[in-house]
Parts: sequence; structure tokens; C-alpha cells
Amino acid sequence: MPELDRYTNIQDAQDILLEERKLWAAVVKMAVDDLRLDSYSKAPGKDARNAGAWIANNDEHVGSFLWVCDFLKIDPVSIREKVLKEVAWK
Repeated sequence: MPELDRYTNIQDAQDILLEERKLWAAVVKMAVDDLRLDSYSKAPGKDARNAGAWIANNDEHVGSFLWVCDFLKIDPVSIREKVLKEVAWK
């Protein structure tokens, strides 16, 4: 998260946070899309495997799925349950 105290204008800081939230939301959407689009295949491709591994991982470091969900104030469990069930390969 950017250092907000270095910005003197509150609106500038809010704008930066909004843009950062948009970026991380796009990362989650891309991971979900990679999984969904590849779910029509008999076996997952590299992008889908990477997306699934990222979503399923329990690390909490910056950039991890859990960290992003916390930053965006969204429930990681519900996303995991819905998406990973949707894309179960046979």
C-alpha cells in the first residue's frame, strides 16, 4: 500500500488508493477468468494452473490471494468455493 502520509492532498491519496484497488480487483478477475475459460478443456493449461494455485494458496504476503482479498475487503472463502467448484476438471 502506498505511503499516504507523504501526500498532502487527501483527494490525491484517495485517488491513488482507488486506482490500486482497481488494479488488484483486475488481478482477481483475471485469475478467475483464466480458470473459467480453461474449464472447458479436459486438462488445465498453464495459466489456469497458476491461477488455481494462486487462489488456493494460504500465504498472506503482499500480492497473495488472501492479502488481495483483505485489501479489497472481499471474502476469499466464498470466492474459492464458488470458482474452484465451477472449474473442477474431469
